[in-house]
Amino acid sequence: MSLRVRLPALLLAIISSAAAHAAPLYKVTRLSEAASSAYVTDLNNAGQAIGAAGAGRYLWTSTGATRLDDNFSASGINRHGVVAGTLFDTSGWNYEGVTYQNGTYTRLGTLTQEPPQSAATAINDNGVVVGWSRYEDMFSGQTVRFGANGPVSLHLPLDADSPTGINASGTIVGKYNYEDPFEAIFVQRTYLYQNGKLTSLPLLGNDDVIGSAINDANTVVGAITYYAGGWAPFLYANGVVTPLATPGGAYGWADDINNAGQVVGRFGDTSNLGHAFLFDGGASYDIDTLLAPGSGLTIKSASAINDLGQIGGEGCDTAGNCYAVLLSPVPEPTTWGMWLAGVGVIGCLARRRHAAGLSG
Repeated sequence: MSLRVRLPALLLAIISSAAAHAAPLYKVTRLSEAASSAYVTDLNNAGQAIGAAGAGRYLWTSTGATRLDDNFSASGINRHGVVAGTLFDTSGWNYEGVTYQNGTYTRLGTLTQEPPQSAATAINDNGVVVGWSRYEDMFSGQTVRFGANGPVSLHLPLDADSPTGINASGTIVGKYNYEDPFEAIFVQRTYLYQNGKLTSLPLLGNDDVIGSAINDANTVVGAITYYAGGWAPFLYANGVVTPLATPGGAYGWADDINNAGQVVGRFGDTSNLGHAFLFDGGASYDIDTLLAPGSGLTIKSASAINDLGQIGGEGCDTAGNCYAVLLSPVPEPTTWGMWLAGVGVIGCLARRRHAAGLSG
């Protein structure tokens, strides 16, 4: 292969590699009006987000904001724009898992009618919804998969809580209470449920291991809450739980992971996880240091990240006004410079080839 053929390919490979391994800059879009509290709960690959601002619950899309029922607690949104969550009655005692799309709430049912209680806590891109439902009496519940005929119990042999995530293959991540027989204490552990098989994440002494999210590679992120106090984000892959570093070595909690393995979450001191981090390529970054100039906001939390690298969270200004925000990666100046240099060299080669053709 001639140099003229190989050089453009090499340039593109170098540029792509630099873009892949450098932490991106982010443009900040304010999704909501100012409020004392505003945040994104989940984000799909179309950039559609769900969350809250003040007392309102919202769906944000490219066409604007849709205010949802104030008694609707949205948990997840898939690539089709279907939102899963829980709809409460005015008393707050009775509630039911529902999906929402195009202005319509669809009730998903409960295992029992008295009391009628269920919650939809996660949805995948195939439309599979999982959650929890009251079972037999007011003191027990079951992890369920919602279907056309209502919820179906998964009959997990654990004191299982609501699932926190489900990936494209249907693998569910959730947490349960484990009673230490020697210490006589309850420890929260995380499980994976796939194709009828239950796997527990390794137990770390008396420390709680709480899973928050799962990607399509069955990688789980969440937080270790230490028996002695404090929190650390973790990543679970290939049977191993690995604590993740946070900027400055502070306490932290991982909230989401995408299919590129990028992790987002919160970090801070023992009393306040009031900053947001991105874990990417083996390094942890304070997201405030990655913002394009002029945002005017401090990012307080990063709760969701999609496969485009967009991040949903909460940003606040110096006056205490907070906004639900969408952070979108933009090329860094060095990356633009490399692109321009590459384009210039490729253009020069093209001109030389054209001239050689004319002279031949």
